[in-house]
Amino acid sequence: MFLTALREAIDAAREHGGVVGVLLLDLDRFKDVNDALGHDIGEDLLRRIGRRLRERYARHGTVARFGGDEFALIIRDLPGEREILALAEDVRRTVARPAPVGGLSLVAQASIGVCVAPEHGTDPDRLLRRADLAMYAAKDSHSGVRIYDPDDDRDTARRLILMTALRADVAAGALTVVYQPKVSPSTGRVLGAEALTRWQYEGRPVPPDEFIPLAERSGLMWPLTRHVLDTALAECASWRAGGHDMSVAVNLSPDLLADQTVAGQVQEALDRHGLPARALTLEITENGIMADPENARRTLDTLFALGVTLSIDDFGTGHSSLGRLAHLPIHEMKIDKSFIRHIVTDRNRRAVTDAALQLARALDLTVVAEGVEEQAELDYLRQHGCDAVQGYLVSRPIPAAAFRDWLAERHAPAAA
Repeated sequence: MFLTALREAIDAAREHGGVVGVLLLDLDRFKDVNDALGHDIGEDLLRRIGRRLRERYARHGTVARFGGDEFALIIRDLPGEREILALAEDVRRTVARPAPVGGLSLVAQASIGVCVAPEHGTDPDRLLRRADLAMYAAKDSHSGVRIYDPDDDRDTARRLILMTALRADVAAGALTVVYQPKVSPSTGRVLGAEALTRWQYEGRPVPPDEFIPLAERSGLMWPLTRHVLDTALAECASWRAGGHDMSVAVNLSPDLLADQTVAGQVQEALDRHGLPARALTLEITENGIMADPENARRTLDTLFALGVTLSIDDFGTGHSSLGRLAHLPIHEMKIDKSFIRHIVTDRNRRAVTDAALQLARALDLTVVAEGVEEQAELDYLRQHGCDAVQGYLVSRPIPAAAFRDWLAERHAPAAA
């Protein structure tokens, strides 16, 4: 029925010289609503969003639900691409309005793909497929709304190839782990290191910003995290056996915060390597917590009870409320590198960093500054009471063997 309506709209536009917009939208992380609150709540939320879309946009054309958490719109009455994109942004805001469901106020975010006929084609099936590609590109880039780009087609083929190769390499434990040191700016003592995963496909590195979303989409985050966790804890055990009382930090994907088995698996990994819980730091982003705060809080409470250090990563770039942040069971705050760059000369970045340091002191949190690349930045952070720094000024992320050499050199008598 939708494809028939789209074909009719395209024929009418061809006859009268107009354009037709196709919007395909998908709710972000809707599975978490079903998992956390039940399918009845999820279905009620979908009904409310469907009514909201129909009431506001039916006058522009056709509003449809495709199934699951996917909706589509045909826009017939707007003059061009700019106006259709503006309406897509309005759709995103409309979906994001709080919806009272089952005694709760739920907020749903949507990713929207847009294409325009005749510019992006006149075949209904092709237009829908291209809107779908744009929608997934919007999800990957977290941009909310994305218009179809021919490069999206080429990227799709590459993504499928990479996804297949990534699945095989994760299963084989073929991804490598590198380590970036964290040091005290006041004493220079090495406090620990962050474990970062690296992947090569056909001999060429694939950026984490590209393969991590692929892992999230294909359900590989827990196998990948388990590999990094085991590798990093084994390396940390070797540091500590060599007399270095250090910890290792591992990133925890937002997808895993809703998994109530995570804490048990973390404890098993610590036991396997004979390490105390304090030897491990788990880094979680603000947005990862806010995506599903109730489940995230339960997972964080359990991890906190284990005794592992919990760190808020990329602080300042997310959308958490300070009131909620103040009550989270966390030990550490990492100031995002975007605020550290040019901290000495840019008063706005300096103000954010100073405020973060004061907030951390008030909440009794350790503060780590990431992305430190200049001596002046290090000096400023030392003078203002930052607890730890990491960045290229100290060391780039390096493989395990090179890190052990770096550590030995750092602690050599001559270096001291």
